[in-house]
This record gives sequence, structure tokens and C-alpha cells, in this order.
Amino acid sequence: FNYPSLPKHIMYGVGWLVEKAGGSQTNILVSARLISVLLGGLTVILIYQMAKMASANIYVRLLSSFLALSSTVLAHNARFAHNDLYLLFSITLALFALIKYRLFTNRLWLYLAFFSVGCAASSKYTGVSFLAVLLFFFLIENWRKIRTEWLRTFETFFIASVLTVAGYVIGTPKSLLWMSFYFKRMIPAALRFASYGRGPDSVIGFYGQWGTFREAVGTWTYYLFLIALLWFVAKLILWKLKKVDENEPRGKIIFTLLVSVFIFDLPFWFSYNYVPRFFLPFLPMFAVLAGLFVEDAVSFVKQRGLAFAATVINIAVILVILVSFLNVLSATLL
Repeated sequence: FNYPSLPKHIMYGVGWLVEKAGGSQTNILVSARLISVLLGGLTVILIYQMAKMASANIYVRLLSSFLALSSTVLAHNARFAHNDLYLLFSITLALFALIKYRLFTNRLWLYLAFFSVGCAASSKYTGVSFLAVLLFFFLIENWRKIRTEWLRTFETFFIASVLTVAGYVIGTPKSLLWMSFYFKRMIPAALRFASYGRGPDSVIGFYGQWGTFREAVGTWTYYLFLIALLWFVAKLILWKLKKVDENEPRGKIIFTLLVSVFIFDLPFWFSYNYVPRFFLPFLPMFAVLAGLFVEDAVSFVKQRGLAFAATVINIAVILVILVSFLNVLSATLL
């Protein structure tokens, strides 16, 4: 009675349909697992679409997608009827809609992002952290309109808030229908989440999360992700200082991804509860950043006449993906 219920209700509904269709207990279990597979596949498609918005190079889109597909933690958890894939898909959909909103300023995309965050929170408590990302960018995009178009801004915020609550309530209806009973148990459970499983040798996430993240994505992918992160932090600073050029839409997407990583990671800094599957929602952000970083790196060396270096970079990336796929294969065979 104290945990979000969206995945449970979806799995129950699918299981009920399978049972009514004459399926066995095994069929019900397989159908529940297939939902996780479907959500994992849809997440990869969204990653491809985000990379497509940032780059016209099809190889960048494919690279971002393959970096996600070659993730051991994604392959492992997509095999189970578990809530982490529901969280991953909801966060990825919210991120995709947020990028669309920032590029095209259509409020419908913003509403979809807020509704998706409600669904993410209804899948797992950590999903609510992404709400801070949406609020940050809502303020950025509407800051100049607050005084001149305050009624429209308030209307947008109000509808977005209602949709967030709706996303949560649809998945966890007892939060509305049995409010007092639910929140008296939910709030203490949510507050204990960060210290769940804490032991004498536990390390706070600010220091300990790095090793767990490396375990989640693999050593070589981990270093590729971190290099991409540092590269774009430095590049965006130089871009704002007008030291380097950057395409405006591409810069917006990169900034959105960087801020999403930082804000969504903040609760992990103070948590003792961080297992590899908790880092699944970061996979879309880092996969797109890594794909764009490789594009930048190849362009950088080619501009300096170092064609051989571009070949080396491409070979290195292919090896990283191959090693990651071998890890996925070994996990699948377990």
C-alpha cells in the first residue's frame, strides 16, 4: 500500500486478458515479461529519434541506439516483469517531449512531458526527480513571458500540474481514492528509500555511484560516456563565450541532456541506495551525448587533416560496442 502501482496494474491487466483468452500461468508470466521487452524497444526508438533531432548523420543515430542496445543493464532488466523498464520508458518519453517543446515551443509536447513524469513517478519514486528538470526548462522558456503573458503562463503551468497528477493517479488510483491511508504510508516509505539497505560499509552516492554506474553500462562505455559529458560541458561553456560555433538546435538539445543528467542525478548524491538498475534512466541521455561526441571528435580530427585519427576513433567505438554486446550475450545466457 505504500508503493507506486502503474507497472503492477498494467501487468495485471495484460495477465487478465491472457487468462481470459485461455492462456496458462506460463503464458501470463511471459506476457508480463514481453511488456518490459516492448518498453525497452520503444526506449531505443526514442533514443534514435532524439539523436535524429540533434544530427543529420544517420551513423550518429545508429551509434546512440547501439550504445543503448549493448547495455548489459538494459538487456538484463528487459527480461523481467519489473518496474524499472516502465520508469525508463516514461523518463525517456518525457525527455523526448521536452526536447520537442524546446525546439518547436508547442505546449502539447510540454504537457506530454509532464504527464510522462507523472507516469514515471507512478512507476517508481525516483521518477519524480525528473519533475525538477521540467520545471527548470519551463522557467527558462517562459521567464520573459511571466509578466507580459502571466495568464497564459499560469494556464500552461496549471494544466501541466494537473497532467502530472493525472499521470500518477492513473497508475496509482489509491493515491486519490484512498488518499489519507495511502499518503500516511507512502511518505515514510519514500523518505526511507535513500537509506534502504544501508550498512556499516555503505558509501554515500556522491562518491559511490561511479563504480555502480560503470558496472551498469560496462567499463569502456562508462569512460566513453564520461568523456562525452566532459567534452560537452566544456564546449557549451566555450559556445556561450563565443569561442566556438555550435548549431542552435543542437546546442539546445545538448544543454537539455546535460541539465537532465545533473538534476536527475542530484538525489543519488545523498543516497546510499543505488544499484545498477537504478541508473537505467541515464542511459538515453548518455547514449545520445556519446553519439554526438563521436561525431564531434571525428569532425575535429578531419578538420586538422588527421584522417587516420578518424579511422582510429571509428574502430575504437566499434570495439566498445562489440565488447558491450558480448557482455549482453553473456548476461542473456545466464
